[in-house]
Amino acid sequence: MALPLSGICAAGLPALAQDNAPAALTPAPTDPVAYAMQRIAGDGSVTVSLTLADLGILQPIGLSGLDARRSVFFPVPANMPLSSARLNFQGRYLRGDGGRTTYLVSI
Repeated sequence: MALPLSGICAAGLPALAQDNAPAALTPAPTDPVAYAMQRIAGDGSVTVSLTLADLGILQPIGLSGLDARRSVFFPVPANMPLSSARLNFQGRYLRGDGGRTTYLVSI
């Protein structure tokens, strides 16, 4: 048997009518990741570290040919300002004929 709850919500707190809801209960932005990061950070900052394995790249990235390229995209929430962003890159290159080799990392 259900009893009517007039003026009290299921948690035992006074129920809020739609017209007198506090301004703090505004809907979340359209980007839930950015909203969650802002809630966690507050006025401070959040440190996030990702590896290639976190992005689904489980094997070493192999490049071959004269114009070999590979793009890797790192997720950054929209509307989340970045400061002190860093990319730590460790790479090796083995050239079969032992000649001089250079590689370029662009960010």
